Amino acid sequence: MKISVNDFFKPVKTDNTLSDSDYVVVARYIDLLNAVSRLSNASLYLVDYNARGFLYVSDNPLFLCGYTPEEVKELGYTFYLNQVPEQDLQLLLEINTAGFQFFEKLPLPERTQYIVSYDFHLKNRADHTQTLINHKLTPLEIRQNGEIWLALCMVSHSTNRTAGNILLQNRYNGHSLTYNRVSKKWKKMPGVMLSNREKEIIQLSFKGYSSDKIAENLFISKETVKFHKKNIFRKLNVTNITQAVSVASRDKII
Repeated sequence: MKISVNDFFKPVKTDNTLSDSDYVVVARYIDLLNAVSRLSNASLYLVDYNARGFLYVSDNPLFLCGYTPEEVKELGYTFYLNQVPEQDLQLLLEINTAGFQFFEKLPLPERTQYIVSYDFHLKNRADHTQTLINHKLTPLEIRQNGEIWLALCMVSHSTNRTAGNILLQNRYNGHSLTYNRVSKKWKKMPGVMLSNREKEIIQLSFKGYSSDKIAENLFISKETVKFHKKNIFRKLNVTNITQAVSVASRDKII
């Protein structure tokens, strides 16, 4: 079945209570996002579930796929239909549905505390080459009926090899859940505990230090560094130090 833009908004309950005065807050958000984008070169965009479109798109080229920010903003969710491969488009729709179902069960105060993260491919507009990106979304504003109004999205290069990897995180209590596409259920993840030495190795790896340099700085052998890295990979369920740094940073382990 062909996916349409309306399919992404089926879980959204509109109540038509938003007025022009409510949208005054949007200008402040856009000013803030422009400043963040200038400082960090982050790839950011702002979703309006009430108007069913994008209110802001930064000029980082990773998400743009060869379009200008204004073109992507004008396209809104049609951008996904154009630039996401069909198999990943189905994935996005599934995540969208599962995410809203989870969100509706949360107490109102918790509805802006969660971040949903997942990976999917984007196709370049010119040559159709595909890039696996990581996409994070968090609600910014909630309507009177408890539904999401505004959501902030951030795009970065994925450290994984395949699409999916769906994760929900509460930044306040540290709870994390993964989504199983077979059972269609969210499963709570056990907390990860790294030793102080393992954290030191990740922090030095983040700075670009090689195993030899890490060993020199920590006054341990290179073999000991390799031993700790293996433990880190096992605990974080990753296969290399780049992924380990990404996961540790994402989960606020370091």
